[in-house]
Amino acid sequence: MLAGSVGSVSSLELAVRESGACGVVLVGDKGFYSRNNREEL
Repeated sequence: MLAGSVGSVSSLELAVRESGACGVVLVGDKGFYSRNNREEL
């Protein structure tokens, strides 16, 4: 789990990948949503 503000999608993606978790559900606020972020994740 990442506390506080996540600076970039790549930081979030790396954290999920390093955790080894499968079937991850991400919850973000409207400030995190964009077409590019959605496609990257």
